[in-house]
Amino acid sequence: MQLKVCGIKTIKEIEILNKTFPRFVGFVFADSRWHVSVSYVKVLLTKLSPKIKTIAVFRGNMIDEIIEVSKFVDMVQIHEDEDFIVKAKKSVNVPVIKGIKVESQKDINFDTVADFILFDGGIGGQGKMFDWTLLSNINKPFILADGITIENAKLAITYNHWAIDVLSGARTNGKLDENKVRRLTNLC
Repeated sequence: MQLKVCGIKTIKEIEILNKTFPRFVGFVFADSRWHVSVSYVKVLLTKLSPKIKTIAVFRGNMIDEIIEVSKFVDMVQIHEDEDFIVKAKKSVNVPVIKGIKVESQKDINFDTVADFILFDGGIGGQGKMFDWTLLSNINKPFILADGITIENAKLAITYNHWAIDVLSGARTNGKLDENKVRRLTNLC
């Protein structure tokens, strides 16, 4: 099991990650309260341990921005339809993660050119969950990103044996919490 801590925006948060060593860190380029600029992520990356893999998260971005950012991250995570994923996959030289919003069983779909799939309940960082029992009979690797907290991380791991993605669940009062990240890393 691997941990991705998403929504990283500050050097202080990078320092916490360098102490706790989750497998992945996510930088959000989509329009949200977690958004960071391309130029600032380049600064943050100079402080990040090379042991931690980087993922750039996109929703509603232009393909040119994804191509530009893909040159200095390890993976891109894209929340778009399959036609856009195909275009992105042909345009970048890093693995592509397709983000899928799950509302019902019909959304649990592995038919994609993407290298990995991430299932979530919609807009990230809101701490809301979809019905994880929809994932009960899946034996393919995927990333679960949906309202995961210290309190429910063990349950999340039972539905998924590859990776969990935590944003608001790694924070206290909106700030990255070193103790929570350490505990989540230890669980994974």
